[in-house]
Parts: sequence; C-alpha cells; structure tokens
Amino acid sequence: MAQEDATGAASPEDSFNLKVDNGNYTITPMKFNKSLNDQYNNGRASISKYGSLMAFTRCHYKIKGMKKILERQIFFRNLVKGKWSAPKPFLLNSENYSVGHPCLSSDGKTMYFDSDMPGGFGKSDLYRISRNDNGTWGKAENLGSKINTEGDEMYPFFKEDGQILFFSSNGRFGLGGLDIFIYALNLSGFGKVYNAGFPLNTRYDDFALNADPVLKKSYFISNRSKGKGKGDLYSVIFH
Repeated sequence: MAQEDATGAASPEDSFNLKVDNGNYTITPMKFNKSLNDQYNNGRASISKYGSLMAFTRCHYKIKGMKKILERQIFFRNLVKGKWSAPKPFLLNSENYSVGHPCLSSDGKTMYFDSDMPGGFGKSDLYRISRNDNGTWGKAENLGSKINTEGDEMYPFFKEDGQILFFSSNGRFGLGGLDIFIYALNLSGFGKVYNAGFPLNTRYDDFALNADPVLKKSYFISNRSKGKGKGDLYSVIFH
C-alpha cells in the first residue's frame, strides 16, 4: 500500500506486501508482484477474498493552471490461470475529478471508494457501488451526510464481520489533520460515527486503516513525529 496522497512524492510508488511468520510480519517488505508495478504511482490495492478481482489506485500529477494536482483513478485486474490480467479502468475514472482507495467486499460484488466528483457533500466523499452478474458496475451511491462532511472523507475500509466501516476524515471534530473514524452498523442497519481516539489518532495525519483477519490486527498510516518517513505503517489491536 502506498501513501500516495500523504507524501506528495514525485517518484513512482509501488505496492508491497509483508510476509507473515509465526504471527508476526517480517521486517523486510517484499514487492507484491513485479508485473503489477509499473512507471505509475500504484497505491492502495484491494483483492476480493473469494474471487479473483483486484482493485487498485493509480495516481499521477498533472498541471492545472498554476497548480500541481494529484489525480487518482481506479483500475481492475483479474486473476486468470494464475496470472493477473492487464489493468482495466473504472467506469467513473475522469480527468475532471479523482476516484481512489477502493475496498472490495469478499465476494467482489461491492466496492467502497472515495471521490471528489461533483454532487457530493464536501471535498472528497465516500461512495459505494455494486457489480452486476455480468461484471459491469451499477450506479455509485453516495454514503450520505451522516458520514460525509464538507471536508475530506477518504480511505474507506469495510469490515464485513461486525459490519464496521473505517474511514479517515478532516471534516469532523478530531485531534488534528486526518483522523480515523468508525461507523458501526446496528441491527436496524443504522449506526453512529465515532472518532477512534488516542493513541490511534494524533495531531498528525492518521489514515488508511485496514483490518488483518490473519493476525487479528489492524494497521494504518501516520506521519506522526518520531516516524522514519513522511508516512509510516503502524499496527494496532482493538480490545
């Protein structure tokens, strides 16, 4: 997972995975797949658990007027006979707005993502879209004002066991910068948004939380002080 938005790096970024050994991550990350990384900035990737579909963010900078703007788009790959296919663009990719940070459901039929497309509540909103049986995508659904604000809502991750949506926002009351928030659905299908609080959130940017079903841990990115770079990977266990 690349922290393409946080670092503002000009050089291409690749996707990596971390090997699990006796319940722990190895120290040295490995390239996820050489064939999947190219000259582009390849960011957050999501793979359906029971299928062979991958969704990932590809981003690059473009000049608009006097500004340098980061443009994000979503692409898909399918696993065919043990090899990943060439990337196919998402139907909502556009030169006029960004879409990114996809999160696929285990069956690959639902995807959460963020976008600053027109018609939202703020700078960047969270959306959900469903995939038809023929492989085409339906109409994107904005998750509404209960989740989206006038600011940025980004990096959605939906944990199916427990029906919990994690996301990052700078449009809500928080500790500073991007904070991680939790939206837990109740039995009636409605829930309340909670700030995950300290020590998960700090006065710095804390974002892109993902839950790991293998280690029973969650991990996220933060540019908090005493880190080793512009955005470091951290792990956390929820009790």
